[in-house]
Amino acid sequence: MTKEISYIHFSDLHIGQKWSNQYLPNAKDIILDDLRHVIGLLKGLDIVFFTGDMVQSGTSSEYDDFMEWFGDIKDSISKLGYDPYYLFVPGNHDLQRISDESDPTHKMLKLSWLIDSELRENYLWDKNKAYYKYLVERFENYHKFLQTFYMKNKRPEVVKEGLIPGDFYVELNINMAKVGVVGLNSAFLQIDGDEFQKKLGIYHRQIHEIFGREDYVKTLKECDLTLLLTHHEPEWYEPKSYEDYTTNIMSAGKFCEHLCGHRHEPKSQSVKYNYGSERNLSLAPSLFGVEFKNLNYERIHGYHAGKYKIEDDGSINKLFYPRRATKMEDGFELNRDPYYKYDEKDGCFRTVSLKVVGKDNFQQINATSANEDVLGKAKTISDSLVRPSTIKSSYVYDGVRLIEQEKALCMLDKAHILWVYSHFGLGEEEFVSSVLSKKSKDNNALFVLNCEGANTFEEFEHAVKEQYSRPFASLINNLSENYIDPVLILKNVESVFVKKESAALKTVLTSVLNFNKRIRVVIVSYTKPLDAYFQSIELKPLDLEDVKHCLEASNCNANYRAVDVERIHALTNGYPIFLDIAFSELEFVDIEELDESDFSIGDADFGIPSTTQEYIMMLKNSSSDSERRSYSLCDFSLSCLKVRHLSLL
Repeated sequence: MTKEISYIHFSDLHIGQKWSNQYLPNAKDIILDDLRHVIGLLKGLDIVFFTGDMVQSGTSSEYDDFMEWFGDIKDSISKLGYDPYYLFVPGNHDLQRISDESDPTHKMLKLSWLIDSELRENYLWDKNKAYYKYLVERFENYHKFLQTFYMKNKRPEVVKEGLIPGDFYVELNINMAKVGVVGLNSAFLQIDGDEFQKKLGIYHRQIHEIFGREDYVKTLKECDLTLLLTHHEPEWYEPKSYEDYTTNIMSAGKFCEHLCGHRHEPKSQSVKYNYGSERNLSLAPSLFGVEFKNLNYERIHGYHAGKYKIEDDGSINKLFYPRRATKMEDGFELNRDPYYKYDEKDGCFRTVSLKVVGKDNFQQINATSANEDVLGKAKTISDSLVRPSTIKSSYVYDGVRLIEQEKALCMLDKAHILWVYSHFGLGEEEFVSSVLSKKSKDNNALFVLNCEGANTFEEFEHAVKEQYSRPFASLINNLSENYIDPVLILKNVESVFVKKESAALKTVLTSVLNFNKRIRVVIVSYTKPLDAYFQSIELKPLDLEDVKHCLEASNCNANYRAVDVERIHALTNGYPIFLDIAFSELEFVDIEELDESDFSIGDADFGIPSTTQEYIMMLKNSSSDSERRSYSLCDFSLSCLKVRHLSLL
């Protein structure tokens, strides 16, 4: 059975605006007449949205005037037999601006937000700091207005309020459908009358402050329809906010439509963010305003109306009624907006198809050529949960290579990609494990792909299917849907692959990170990346001080001497793979008894046939990454056999 939800979308009334009061009574009559007509077309009214700028200066007297003016609108709707929910978000005119713009808190918030990471990430979100208290004061009258309004009108059953004044989540049960609406204050940075385009925005942190520890993505996905309300459209967001909006807020099917205002000009368009599913952006015109153009005052009226139709399969269609005032000889008349196309078969509106509220799909880039950028829809082989992997870790190595670890953390934070290259046996996995443990104490979302033997992108895809039973695109979808901060580790990346497929790898990984900025990618190879896009860290043998630290951390010899450390360093050459052998042997012998032959293949001690020794030396001198790696594994395995032999003596 189709579930229908009808709505009206108002924005930008600007009660208290200079020169507008003389037009308000007439404007209200025009709006009321048209509302009766449109609600008749909708055959109902469930929600009224107001996306900001109800008033002009945020004063208490202006809010009193708004309550009186808007009260007539409400009464008219009630007389038609409807009792909708009313939802508001604040605009830049709804806050009360400070009279002294030289106030230090005002100046810091205005001038330093874009450049001061401490202010952005910590100070503003602390209720005890001056910045937060300053914002609360600016929106005090708006907050009082909401309290007064909901004392007299229907309040949603489920309401969660955020930290920033005006942020909220409500859950509405309408006509057997569950509707989730998130409202975010996009105006909290527009604290005076200067130009703020590209200097304000909304942030993922705001949503987290609303929901706290609750899994809000799961909450939204349980809704039949999810909507985002703000005052400003995305074109006004500063770069970091816009990135947050496209990669975190509007990704993964969280919202099917974003309703906003501010521009006073209508817009409705389908937007695709970072290879995800399309989302609709609907920007309402000014309900009533006065625009100054060419020294003449031009009056702009309009609003949007519509009906969401939710089908049994989860698909959503919207019947859209954009309304705009047209200047006539005897005044103004509200009618359908002439700038939109209309489906005359269904009346004075057009039908908008919205994507199903659910998961987005990462769409695989065809990487057979470095110059190709072709999008193809990912195949869904299996929706089963991909299980995390593990990598080798050791607390012994957590305290070494600290400079490299800090550099690696910086790469993961900024570029979201870490490339580590080294010779086999230098503790690549232990290094990666140490870095990731510093980034997150809970490394339970690691996914390792062994790229050994993959010299082309086709072979890389084959390795993904072989190890994860699905194509690469399907793997990325699965990780994005089921894990908050997944880490994809590509290990044993072949030198041939690095030389032949760097451009293709760059293209694919760029698409992955655009699709989900929370994914981190770690690449481990024996070759330095050729493309400057990939910043890299080379692991070298541990120096004497690092070996000393590892010896202390291993607790295998509490009374060592400097000469003992030098001996272990000389025997192992600072290779963690051989340090592990040394620490194992020291469980049975003293440092003085360690022998150089314990860290090389040897010949007759274990009766290795000469033909086998020749083959092992061939592997050692091979130009193939895979064969040299096999040699190292042979060397390591034989050394372990010696340790086992010592333990049996």
